[in-house]
Amino acid sequence: MLKPEQILYVESRRNKIIHCIKGSLHTWEQQLEPYGFMPSHRSYLVNINQIEQIGYFGRTFEILLKSGDKVPLSRSYVKELRKMLSDRQK
Repeated sequence: MLKPEQILYVESRRNKIIHCIKGSLHTWEQQLEPYGFMPSHRSYLVNINQIEQIGYFGRTFEILLKSGDKVPLSRSYVKELRKMLSDRQK
């Protein structure tokens, strides 16, 4: 999975660690999909197990995570994400 030599830098922001690695989001999507990750936007992957709710705020969709963070949600992913969440709850 993630190897230390792949990390370009690590940043701390409001008690959260952000790390930067080289690679395409598509590559990480393929590696993380078995762990419940899926794209929510062209620049984001989200862990569906951490989703609190999906909302429509001021003309845009957002995902509210259990941590309180918000992640953008593109219209093109809304239907797929809602289906995955529904299937997970069954």
